[in-house]
Amino acid sequence: MSAEITTLTIVARGEIVSSNFAEFAERVRARLTEINRDLKTDDDFVQADTDAKGIESAETALKTAKEKALADAQQLHDLFTQIDGLSGELSAARLDLTRQIAKRKAEVKEEIISAAREKLECSPRLREAVYGTTLANAIKGKRTLDTIRKALDQAVTIANGQIHKCRDVLDQFETEHGKDMVHDREDLEVKRPDQVEGELRRRLDVKRADDQRKQAEADAKAAREAAAEAQRQLKESQAPPAPPKPPVNSARSSFPMPGEEMLPDVASDASQEWETFLSLCRSSFAPLKGGREALKNPGNIQKAAKFAAAINAAWKEATA
Repeated sequence: MSAEITTLTIVARGEIVSSNFAEFAERVRARLTEINRDLKTDDDFVQADTDAKGIESAETALKTAKEKALADAQQLHDLFTQIDGLSGELSAARLDLTRQIAKRKAEVKEEIISAAREKLECSPRLREAVYGTTLANAIKGKRTLDTIRKALDQAVTIANGQIHKCRDVLDQFETEHGKDMVHDREDLEVKRPDQVEGELRRRLDVKRADDQRKQAEADAKAAREAAAEAQRQLKESQAPPAPPKPPVNSARSSFPMPGEEMLPDVASDASQEWETFLSLCRSSFAPLKGGREALKNPGNIQKAAKFAAAINAAWKEATA
């Protein structure tokens, strides 16, 4: 700024001998109106910094001129008053411009960061929470808008690359195992690919263990039901036979009346009947054994051992 304004000169010997203060003040004020305060580009900020320094130089020139004039003559009070006035205007303009520089620079910087954030290909709700620190670290030490943009573009490219890799891992897992185990896909996409693979392996192991537990419980239930059925049939086989029912009409003909069916009167083969029962018992032993082997609780294992001993004793008696 100082290069474009007339150099301030004041010569005094008890009175003002010569002064171009009026011209200096006029040009300073005119130059202040020309300063660009709508800062958008790096060049704008560079020019604004230069203007601020020029204003400071003008302030210094006024202060120096005042001090020289005070040394030359006390009666220069009016001139000093005018100098103070202009100095105040310069100070206010400089401070205002400095504040605008800082404020607008922060606004432009945030606009650039916001634009980079929008380029992240993850869920919008995760962009700031997951990548806010990453973007902030990427622009540390960057002083110009161009270097800030370049650093953010590079950070976004790296982040999106990891997101794509995670999506590939998730797609393959869903194809092989379904979507039920990937209900939080959006949160998994923003992790590292190795973390996603480890988490999916863990979930698959948990599911397999749960499936095995359910199968063991089902086998044990089937074994208990088979054992109960075997006991029931054993009791029924040991019950005394029911007495024969007396004929309703002793005079009834051995031939059916019209509309009636001939009732079979075939004696049961006791040996065959018992063999059939034993065969049913044998078919029940396999699930019983599987259910017993699936037990983990010590108390249950002990109960099962007693039950097996009772079954073995009953079997020996039944096959004797």
